Amino acid sequence: MITIQMKLKDIIEKIMIPESKSFLNELDEIIKNNSSSEDDLEAKKDMEYFLEELQTILKAIDNNQLNDKEAEEIYEKINFMLEMHEAGPFIILCQLGKIKNTKGHKDENRNRCRAIC
Repeated sequence: MITIQMKLKDIIEKIMIPESKSFLNELDEIIKNNSSSEDDLEAKKDMEYFLEELQTILKAIDNNQLNDKEAEEIYEKINFMLEMHEAGPFIILCQLGKIKNTKGHKDENRNRCRAIC
């Protein structure tokens, strides 16, 4: 039987961490090429923090420190973020569930979902 914690761990390991690392690598390239904006630097900090949070969640699951209710809440937030990403560009979702529409934003990464807090 697949538990909610197993589903959460799976989505974090197979989707969230690889996508976040990919975006972080893109930001590193932009920064390395001296073509970064203040938004890029801030996004890098946000992504590094988000990756730490994902690792913390994985550790909590592995150490049985996360109950099913907490796991369900986190899983739903992540699924919602992924649905918003598929629905269209210009959506930024923070871990607290706040959504900001960034349509018209000049940042070249505006079509990517970014987790911020």
